[in-house]
Amino acid sequence: MKLLISPTLALLFQHVIGASGTETSRQFVPGNCTVLKTDTTFPTLAQWQSALPGVLPRKVNWLGTARPDYRYIPKSASDVEKAVQFVTKHNLRISIINTGHDYQGRNDASSGLSLDVSQLRGVTVTSNFIPTSEGAKSPVPGQPVALVSNLHAPGKQSAATFGVGVVGSELNRALKASKLFAVSGGAATVSVAGGWGQSGGHSFVSHLYGIGVDQFLEFKVVTADGKLKVANSKTNPDLFWALRGGGGGAWGVVTEATVKVYPSPPTVLYLVAINSSTATLNSYLNRTDGKDAAGLYDAIAYLGSQFPSMVDKGTGGIFLTTPYGFMGGSIFVGENATEAYAKSIWEPVLNKMKTFPGMDRWVASISVYPMYQDFFTTMWPGVGKTTGGSGTGESLTNATTGVSARYGNLFKLFVDKGMVRERDLREHLSFIPTERQSKRSPQAPSDWTPYTTTGDYSPPNAHGKFPMDNILLDRKHLEGLPSAPFQVKRAFASRHIIEIVSGPATHAKGNDTSVVPAWRKAYISCYSPYYPPYASADTLRGYAPDAGAYVNEAYYGAKNWKNAFWGTNYPKLSEIKSKWDVNNTFWVTPGVNADHMEVRDGRVCQALPGSAEKLNGIVPTSDNPNGIDLMANLRDFMGLGVPYRGQ
Repeated sequence: MKLLISPTLALLFQHVIGASGTETSRQFVPGNCTVLKTDTTFPTLAQWQSALPGVLPRKVNWLGTARPDYRYIPKSASDVEKAVQFVTKHNLRISIINTGHDYQGRNDASSGLSLDVSQLRGVTVTSNFIPTSEGAKSPVPGQPVALVSNLHAPGKQSAATFGVGVVGSELNRALKASKLFAVSGGAATVSVAGGWGQSGGHSFVSHLYGIGVDQFLEFKVVTADGKLKVANSKTNPDLFWALRGGGGGAWGVVTEATVKVYPSPPTVLYLVAINSSTATLNSYLNRTDGKDAAGLYDAIAYLGSQFPSMVDKGTGGIFLTTPYGFMGGSIFVGENATEAYAKSIWEPVLNKMKTFPGMDRWVASISVYPMYQDFFTTMWPGVGKTTGGSGTGESLTNATTGVSARYGNLFKLFVDKGMVRERDLREHLSFIPTERQSKRSPQAPSDWTPYTTTGDYSPPNAHGKFPMDNILLDRKHLEGLPSAPFQVKRAFASRHIIEIVSGPATHAKGNDTSVVPAWRKAYISCYSPYYPPYASADTLRGYAPDAGAYVNEAYYGAKNWKNAFWGTNYPKLSEIKSKWDVNNTFWVTPGVNADHMEVRDGRVCQALPGSAEKLNGIVPTSDNPNGIDLMANLRDFMGLGVPYRGQ
């Protein structure tokens, strides 16, 4: 049977899903542009296989989805060097993918080579890291982590060195026998040394131990010249500075990293929920004036005003605003990890919240864990035994993109402990893409498969771009919430997941990293993973115009992106990028010097004079047109996928 598609529909599919990967007539390459498969100078299959043994050609998607032409899975730094040398020799596009946690589409491209670094593994521990020009001793993948004595001796820095493909749960499982832990992402399947750590990186304990960039002692990275470099405080310090906050994938291919490790502390999880008897779904969806939920908005604004003092006293956590109330998990570690201490912090605040109009009684539950890893594995049982991909639990088949994938069992515990009914929890979460299944990229198979000759195994694969937004709020912003305009309180209380991402430890750090300086004042991130048009942080941005944003959770089409994502560090980052990657081999957008290049006819080219000015401060468009699914693409095509007008 022949499938008939109208010309209009065909054009729509081409725009929505991407240009076809089929090879047509050969053509010559325009100057200062990457080479495409249709060009006369594109390498032959024999050339690919000779230079990169094991490289896999990608099969053509039946809908013509844009994608890299080949996938390569290096097993060593030497393999990475060969890959970078090959793409620079042939002027090819390169995209780097690790565990696939990228909402901005930076880990995928419409042509060239997809470099999958997820198999660069291994963990080793040292009792005293000292930076040298040779770098730390590399771990051996698959080798058990030896117990190390004399850890945390005075004047010594205990550390772990690991391959870039190692995820947070895997790293912490390896450290548990030594009673150590490392700061890692809130989601267990996120690589520590990939885009999470290179862009900022928050965790459950970043308020006490610093954010991701504060943990790194060293990187090993293959730069644009195709050679492995050591970057630490003594060797290539400018590159080391840029890698700690300048954004993932922009500086080279990280193969290995060394981070600080700490004694694993006892941990308390304090679950809390409070509802309103008057708030309605229609208010949450902006179908009414919201007055029925005014008491709820005031209660959550009051809580927001208390966060700075609560965090200064050791409170961390993640909290979800729902159509009918507020729920979340608060973390206490170390000497503060007691039931009495958690209650002393939370109960006065909850009792005050209960006094606002329409607010019901609050409920709470406490769990105590001997070590941080015990808490972590309760949230994500089994993760770390099988890694790569974005699911939860032992079976990493289909990916989810909402709070369940991000926070594991956290919200399920509310049901297990009898705090909420499962039906009510589902209703609370119904307007977030909580259990929304994704195949990680439009070309990935629906079920997990091993490596195949098509290059289309599931873990990891790119999700595609996802419309979302984010803002970092500091003490001034939070303490002013109770007196803020009604619409600001409404936005704060009904459009965001509230994450405590920073605090005393992060604030105490100097500007020895390149992360946006807003991290050094912020307490919380307001993160919006909702469907458009609810994904915008514009209202809060109007209230806090001086606030920064976390690049990994921001909108991929943001305005004023250089200042929002890197602030005063951007000019220095731009200089370092120009030094180490003069031809923008590692081009990502949003990314440093992203506006030095532009997409023309499916290829990445040097930007023409005046191109940056035409962008009017908006993030340059990527050559990756893939949304997280067909509907996300259609919303973008129809103008519905743009969550806000300015930043």
